[in-house]
Amino acid sequence: MRPKPYRVPEHWIETYLEPRYPDLATPFRRAADATATALRDGELDDDTFAGLVRLLDHRSTVLRDSVGDLVGRLAAEFPAAMDVVVHRTRSPLARTRREALTWLRHSPPSPTHERVCAAGLLDRSAVVRAQAADNVRYHGLEALAPVLTEAAGREDDPATRRTMERALASVVVPRG
Repeated sequence: MRPKPYRVPEHWIETYLEPRYPDLATPFRRAADATATALRDGELDDDTFAGLVRLLDHRSTVLRDSVGDLVGRLAAEFPAAMDVVVHRTRSPLARTRREALTWLRHSPPSPTHERVCAAGLLDRSAVVRAQAADNVRYHGLEALAPVLTEAAGREDDPATRRTMERALASVVVPRG
């Protein structure tokens, strides 16, 4: 089943991005157009994709996050995009690892999701562990219930533990 076609969020660009961050509107629009074209045509040009990847390191969180969401959409169709997401989940920066996990929400669950989320549940950063748990819940990754149970049992951060427990409650179906 192919995902819904991606449409450039013109309303968001015009009402949010341009008034607040006028210098970001053009690079985001180009990135969004490239994403829509790639998803529609089933082809991702290497140079275009390299430009998207460069934007993932932009100083602006708004642009980084927005382009990251586009890369997450591309990851559903293009292995190179999924490779970028997976690579960034191994970054030395917790912020980058958490961001990469959020991008996975834009592609359907896969064995790669399970591997990345399992590793995220064991991450040294509480925000990354919480995001991984939230992804388990969001995608209904039942296979990770044992890993999630173990992670929740040793979690020291109360907010992260609650996130893990909510995720666990959503993927573990009581048998009876």
